[in-house]
Amino acid sequence: MPVAALVLALIMLATGAEAAPTVAFGYLTNKSRDANYDYLETIFPNSFANSLRNVFYINIVKPAQIGKELEKQGLSLAKEYRPDQLLDLSERIGADYFIYGSFVVLPNDRISISLKLYGRGLNRIFSFSNEG
Repeated sequence: MPVAALVLALIMLATGAEAAPTVAFGYLTNKSRDANYDYLETIFPNSFANSLRNVFYINIVKPAQIGKELEKQGLSLAKEYRPDQLLDLSERIGADYFIYGSFVVLPNDRISISLKLYGRGLNRIFSFSNEG
């Protein structure tokens, strides 16, 4: 997936020779207007997280782990975040990077995935989209 390569390149460039970064994955929200695809909201980020962990030296935090950590603090993992909420969220979960986004199921067995990568040290959001 080209989006995965771009995300990883950005993370690796930003961290340089430092210790392995912690990358947390939120939900990929179903924007398809068809609840039959809601199960993909956690399957996509978990699969993406596993793929990255198996190839690169990074620490991974999956949505379920984030949910448990936030519950201890009386909060819950949301499907979407405003930019001004991301610094606090990243600090609460101890993540250098937080990846979240959305997907839309398209005709002819295609899907469009949009990812947002928030870098806590950079305090910036990078957006990536892929259709396939």
